[in-house]
Amino acid sequence: MSYIVERNPITNEIYKDNESDNVIVIIEKNRKIFNKLVKKKYNAFWKEKKIKLKIGKFSMNEENFIVISLPYNKNLTYEFIAFYHPLVTIINNNFYYDLKLMSHFIESSNNLIICKKSDSTYNDKYISYINIENENFINKLKISIYNNSFENLDFKKMIYSKIIEDNISKYKNILEKKVKFNNLRYLSIKLLTDINFYKYVSKYLNYNPLEDNLITNKNIIFEVCNIRRHEIQKIFN
Repeated sequence: MSYIVERNPITNEIYKDNESDNVIVIIEKNRKIFNKLVKKKYNAFWKEKKIKLKIGKFSMNEENFIVISLPYNKNLTYEFIAFYHPLVTIINNNFYYDLKLMSHFIESSNNLIICKKSDSTYNDKYISYINIENENFINKLKISIYNNSFENLDFKKMIYSKIIEDNISKYKNILEKKVKFNNLRYLSIKLLTDINFYKYVSKYLNYNPLEDNLITNKNIIFEVCNIRRHEIQKIFN
């Protein structure tokens, strides 16, 4: 059996055979967690990118979960997490050194599960932690996935200075009149700090932010990076 991974442009979600299924993604350099989490693996094809993926399923408490194993690739993960709207994103702690990638995961994902090799001492209502060295790791991971399968839209994962937050609000106010999207805060931050992100918005949302002068603000990038570095260091202490 093979699956085609496509995006519904109206809902920003992956097309599914059963609308009640929950889509989650696992991002890791190998498929160790994925292989343990699902017993049956199927070939999948990301139609838009023409890339082969692996997909699996499991059920818990009468909820069905579609598990997609994503390759470790910055640009691919940016697109998938931001514009394919998975309910839960699982990452291995071997990505913590990549500030830009980690900030993307934290600010764009509805719910984030971080798999670490130690118990976390950092508490965050939007981030869950699982110790991969625990004896019952997979069972705990399934429980965490189940508990995190709900919507947290347009939330604040990282709080910036008033100047930056004012800019984010300004961009959000314009975007909400132009596009329908589940996390306008994330789009605003990316447009402020990523010079190429307008291309993704144009591609997926049929709106060119340059029309409203929603462009990178070079004056705030340095401050944003410093705040992100501090927050991510706390997460992976």
